[in-house]
Amino acid sequence: MNRKTLILFGAAGVLLVVVVVLAVSLRGGREGTTPPAGNYDSYGTPTSGVVNNPETIGVITVYPPVAGWRLAENNSLNVSLKIPEDWDISGEVSKYDFKAAWNSERASMAADIYSYDNKNKITPSQWAKNGGLQQFLAITVGGVSGVRYVTKIAYEAIFDEGVSEIEDSYIVGFILPQGDKMIDVSCFVTGVDFELYKSKCDEVINTFSFTE
Repeated sequence: MNRKTLILFGAAGVLLVVVVVLAVSLRGGREGTTPPAGNYDSYGTPTSGVVNNPETIGVITVYPPVAGWRLAENNSLNVSLKIPEDWDISGEVSKYDFKAAWNSERASMAADIYSYDNKNKITPSQWAKNGGLQQFLAITVGGVSGVRYVTKIAYEAIFDEGVSEIEDSYIVGFILPQGDKMIDVSCFVTGVDFELYKSKCDEVINTFSFTE
């Protein structure tokens, strides 16, 4: 076997290794890892099969990432939200029912779920008005009627100048009734580059669902 033949065989061997590595990586998802057993939708929600090793953070169950998304379920409130896998999830639930956040030097994003007592059965639209929201639209999520709102982050200025809005910010949220509670799920982005991430907040908020 001459030198030219050896070089050809060597090149073919290297190419075969590259193809195998790429195939394994593509099958396994990000960084070549193999997704847990089961079937998933495009946001990583398990639709059937067995999901291995979910993580428990307080009352939150977080499933392994699939296609760049993690499913987080609040087992106490029976709601879920799908978030990008590079967001941090908080286990503290004393002030909220769910919180996940992401930060960079030029922008910050966070998704929150709050539940409030609503024993008087106030409608979502009235709830929104009572909260000072001026613009909102009627929506239906999982057969539940509520409202969708878009606003900005507000802060109370010093020297009694009243409440102002932070211009480099965006909040999108849903207000939905659940039994004797009202659910407020929202996503906000603020910072110099907030405009670049508004669509991501819209995408996150649209994954909200009731688990029962």
